[in-house]
Amino acid sequence: MGTSETELDVLATPEAGGRVVRGGAVRGLGYAAGTLVAAGTAVLLLRHLGRVDFGRYGTVGALLGVISGVSDAGLTAVGARELALAAPAERPRLLRNLVTLRLAITPLGIVAAAVFAFLAYDRTMFWGTLLGGVGVLLVNTQATMMAPLTVDLRLGIVTVFEVLKTMLTFVFVAVFVGAGLSLLPFLAVQIPVGLAIVLLTPLAVPVGRGLRPGYDRRIVASLVREALPLAVALTMNVVYFRVIMIMTSLLASKVETGLYATSFQVFAVLFSLPLLVLSSALPLLSVAGRDDGERLRFGLQRMTEVALAGGVAFVLAIVALAPVLIPFLGGREYRGAAPVLQIQVFALIAVFVGQTWQLGLLAVRRQAALAWANGGALAIVIVAGAILIPTAGARGGAVAAVIGETSLALFVYIALRRVPASVAPALGLTPRVVAASLPAFAVLALPMPWEARLVGSLGVFAALALAIGAVPRELLHAFLRR
Repeated sequence: MGTSETELDVLATPEAGGRVVRGGAVRGLGYAAGTLVAAGTAVLLLRHLGRVDFGRYGTVGALLGVISGVSDAGLTAVGARELALAAPAERPRLLRNLVTLRLAITPLGIVAAAVFAFLAYDRTMFWGTLLGGVGVLLVNTQATMMAPLTVDLRLGIVTVFEVLKTMLTFVFVAVFVGAGLSLLPFLAVQIPVGLAIVLLTPLAVPVGRGLRPGYDRRIVASLVREALPLAVALTMNVVYFRVIMIMTSLLASKVETGLYATSFQVFAVLFSLPLLVLSSALPLLSVAGRDDGERLRFGLQRMTEVALAGGVAFVLAIVALAPVLIPFLGGREYRGAAPVLQIQVFALIAVFVGQTWQLGLLAVRRQAALAWANGGALAIVIVAGAILIPTAGARGGAVAAVIGETSLALFVYIALRRVPASVAPALGLTPRVVAASLPAFAVLALPMPWEARLVGSLGVFAALALAIGAVPRELLHAFLRR
C-alpha cells in the first residue's frame, strides 16, 4: 500500500510529467521493436497467403478489430482514469470488477461479428472470426489486468509484455507457415498468444491486486455509467476506422481488396502508436483535470505540439519508404499498394493530434462528446467510401480514410473548445510545423534514391523544426533532467 500511495502522490507532482514523457518514450521504443517483429510477421503472411487470401485475412482482421474495440466498451480508458483517482486500498476491488465486465461483454461482440461473417462471407472466414474472437477475449482481458502498472507509471514492464505479445505472434505464424497450413489457423493465432500472456501476467501484477474476477454492484454500476457514453463513441470509432476495409471487400474487386488490405495492415500498425504512447499520460491528465485545470491545459498544449510534429515526421518517413516497404513485405505483386499507403498515411497527422484531444475530454469526464464526434466521423467516412471506392478502388478507400480521420479530429477539438474550464490547447505552433514540413515534402519530390529522400526529408524537417521553435523545449528538458 505504501508504494501505491507514493505513486499516487507522484501523479500530482511536477515529476510526473517527466516520468510520463520518459515512459512514453520507452513504450515508443518498444513499439518500434514490436513493429520490426510485426514486419517479419507480415512478410510471412503476405508471401504465404498471396493477395486473395491476404485480402480475406485482412477482412477478418478488420472484424476482429471491431470486436476488440466494441467489446472494450470504454473500460480501458475509464478504468485507467478511475484507478488513478481511487484510493490505493480500493484499487484491487475496482480492478476485479473491470476484469469481470471485460469477460462478460467481449463474448457478445464475438457472437455479433460471427453472425455477420456467417451471412457475408465463406465458412473459413466465419470460423476464423469466431476463433479469432476467443483470442481477442484473452488478449483484452490481459490488458485490463495490466492497468495498475500504467497507473503506477511502471511503463517499462507494460512495454515488455507488449513486445512479448508481438514476438509470440511471429513465432506461431512462423510455425504455421513452416507447417504449410491454410488460412484458418492464422486467423486463430491470437488464442495461443493470449493464453501465454495471461499465464505470465501474475509475474508482473500480484494476484492480490485484483487479477481475479469479482463483482460489486455499486462499482459495476458506476463503471457502466461512466463507460457507456465512451462505449458508444468507441464503437463508432472502431467501426469507422475499419468500415472502409469492409466496404472495399464488398464494393471493389478482390485484387483491389488485397491492395487496400495491405495498405490498411501497415496503417493499422502505425495507427496504434499515438494511442499507445499518449495514453501513458491519461492517469496524470485525470489527476490534473480533477485538481488543476491550468496544469491540464499546459499538458494538453505540449502534447498537441509534440503529436503534430510526430505525425508529420511519420508521414514523411512512410511516403519515402512505401515504394520499397510494400514490395519488401509482400513481393512485387503488391507494388500497387504503395500509392494507396502514401495517400492513407496522411491520416496519421489527424490521428496523432486527435488522440491527444480525446484524452483531454476523458480527463474532464466529457466522454459523451466523443460519441457525437465519432458519430459524425462515421457518417462522413461511409458517404466518402460509398462515393470513392466504386470509382477509385483502393485509392478511393485511402482518400476516404483521410477524410474520416480529419473529420474526427476536427469534431473532437470543437468539443474540447466547449469545455467551460478552457483547457483546449491553442494552435499557435501549427504554422511553424507547417513551415518546417513544406521544404521536407519538397525533398521527397527530388529524383534521388529512396534512402536519400528518407534521410533528407526527415533531416530538413527536424532541423527547421528545432530552429524555428516548432517543438516544445519541455520535451528535451524531460530527458535532460533524468
